[in-house]
Amino acid sequence: RRVERPQEEPLPQKGPPDEGDERIEKALSATGRKKEKRAKEETARMAELAASQYHPDKVVDGRRRISKRIQQNRGLVRQRPKDSGHARVANRKKYNKLVKKRKSAVQEIQEGATDGATYAGEATGIRTKLKKSTRLG
Repeated sequence: RRVERPQEEPLPQKGPPDEGDERIEKALSATGRKKEKRAKEETARMAELAASQYHPDKVVDGRRRISKRIQQNRGLVRQRPKDSGHARVANRKKYNKLVKKRKSAVQEIQEGATDGATYAGEATGIRTKLKKSTRLG
């Protein structure tokens, strides 16, 4: 099936701006200046890029410099965890792990009222069958 679409009217041809309309002339001159500036920047960038390229005819006195990778010469190195090279982070993780381990073994001290008169008993209750003392004899 063929769908017929209405034909679009052609756009009017762009001609030279009217002599009396100074706003159009001002805008065109501004775009012209902008294009010239961009072209100048592009040529400067290309010249800088060409200067930084490899020049085989340049002669270097003495030996060539080595790269950082050659200087380190590490060879094959095994993969390590992310924090293994960071001692402070590794020790902080170790400390936090031990704090958690201690919290499971030792009950925290519960601060009571300082006047001593507002004691309301143990909040969790006292387990009479539990002994946490050690025999000395």
